[in-house]
Amino acid sequence: MAGIPGKASQIILDLVNPGSARIGKVLPTGNPIGTVSLTNGRSVKTFLVDATNPAIFVDHAELQTFLPIDDYIKGKASVVKGVSPILEEIHQQGVRWIELDPSAQALLKLMMLHGPHSAEDASQKLASAYMFYCCKKPYLQL
Repeated sequence: MAGIPGKASQIILDLVNPGSARIGKVLPTGNPIGTVSLTNGRSVKTFLVDATNPAIFVDHAELQTFLPIDDYIKGKASVVKGVSPILEEIHQQGVRWIELDPSAQALLKLMMLHGPHSAEDASQKLASAYMFYCCKKPYLQL
């Protein structure tokens, strides 16, 4: 299993009908990659999945090209007001795609994927994911 050190038997999961009860599809839009057009003129590639707990994934490297995302992750107050609305735009597009109530922000998780932080991490195929609650500062690093 990637990210777990050592050698052991391969673990295989076979989920029967993993799509949500609401829409019934793992890929609610029918596409593996979606694009969110932001009000600032930029666009962001996303991956929306609904396997019981819906989530919209964005790439740290892409966000980093136009946002001070690392400072945001560190919780620097000077960037939170500028970054949070952009993350909320991404979140709200995911909510519309999955046909959820826009006021129920906690239902769709916004996840940011980050590649390996070091050569050692890369050799062990380790990456990071950050989960945002209502597009405020990250509250969980996976």
